[in-house]
Amino acid sequence: MARFKKVYIHIGLHKTGTTTLQQFLHANRQQLAVEENIYFPALAPNLSHALYGAFCDHPLEYNQNVFRGISDTHAVEKHREYVCQSLEQEFESASAAAAILSGEDLSLLTQDGWQRLIDWLNPWTDEIEAVCVVRDPLAWSQSAAQSMIKGGQTIEAVNAEPPLPEIRAKLNNAVSTLGSKSLRVYNFDELRGHPGGLVGGLCATFGISNQWISTHHSDNRNLSMSQEAALLISALNQSKPMVASGELANGRALGDSMKIIPGTLGQPFKLSMQAQVHVATACQPDLNWLKEELNLAVQCSDPSDHSSPLFSNESISSIAAQLLEKESIRRNNAGLTNQVNDMLARNTALRKDIEDREARNRALLKTIKDKEDEVRQHRQINEQQRQELHTEIEQLEAKLVTSQESNELAGRTNAKLKKDIEALENHLAEIRASTSWRITAPLRWLKDKLTGSS
Repeated sequence: MARFKKVYIHIGLHKTGTTTLQQFLHANRQQLAVEENIYFPALAPNLSHALYGAFCDHPLEYNQNVFRGISDTHAVEKHREYVCQSLEQEFESASAAAAILSGEDLSLLTQDGWQRLIDWLNPWTDEIEAVCVVRDPLAWSQSAAQSMIKGGQTIEAVNAEPPLPEIRAKLNNAVSTLGSKSLRVYNFDELRGHPGGLVGGLCATFGISNQWISTHHSDNRNLSMSQEAALLISALNQSKPMVASGELANGRALGDSMKIIPGTLGQPFKLSMQAQVHVATACQPDLNWLKEELNLAVQCSDPSDHSSPLFSNESISSIAAQLLEKESIRRNNAGLTNQVNDMLARNTALRKDIEDREARNRALLKTIKDKEDEVRQHRQINEQQRQELHTEIEQLEAKLVTSQESNELAGRTNAKLKKDIEALENHLAEIRASTSWRITAPLRWLKDKLTGSS
């Protein structure tokens, strides 16, 4: 019997609030399981790397695998084994009726990749349903362009080749594998109208109740970059490129632009008119397909030019250079501060080590003193025992002398008695050898008879 009645596969699309949704559901996954009977895995908020890296056609080319050092087929297989075993162990312990697997990179799976993912999931669920959100292509492109500028691109580069959402290319493989009835597609702008904001609207697509959403979610909206901020970051990227010779440039750090220019106010960011027209034109066939194939109407906003920035290009470049210099000084100061903190930490650790050594030395000295006292006590006891033994020996020697004297006296007495006995025996022998003894023998015999003597 399958563990879940339904598994939702949330595939984004990118730039449609996926990160905020994933972090929210992951942070509240225990309450979600208990109160809404829906399971969200603990493995990671965003399962893009886990699942796409495990089931895509070319895992060695997937940037997230490359970043994590997965560089050969053995490492790919170990990753796939780890992901599947980890999620299966979670599935085994889950008691909810449904589960949500969220990863926007899953929208990039080919039909073969989708089939591998479905084959793995089928034993665990009665039904699989993919969920995705489609955004106004022009708004999507301008949001993606901001991310590209933050990542080191210049405005000139993104205007020359603006990013495209490629809606049909991303959804067609899911439709071909799952069928259009198992792919639910929502309009980004309509979801934003939910009382709980975009995240609330996204949660509602999984059947999560409005009460639960209002109880657990506080709507945090991402702020868009202003045109002036984009110009400053672009000028920064132009004067000090993020990447040099395929590596992160010296003096630059990932995400440093938003630390240098955290919240410059100004006009909303827009691509150039030419880039906007290109996006709108290129995406119209995708929007037509979306309406015909999946019955979802998404409008592409009209291209509109932006007002001139508040500063001239020269001012923008000058400000960017000054900010970069200040950021460099700040990083250097931060580096020095870190060095000082490291030295203080090492000094503290050294002092503690010295204190520990002193404590051990004091304990060792006390042990030595105790041993010396013990040796001294043993010596005193040994000396007392030696004296007692010496006295006992003297007493025994005196007894020995007395015994020897007694033995000598006894020897002399014994010698005298032996001589007396010999004399008596000789005398008795003389009597028995005499004539009178022989003549009186009959008389002695008669007497013995009469008296009963033998």
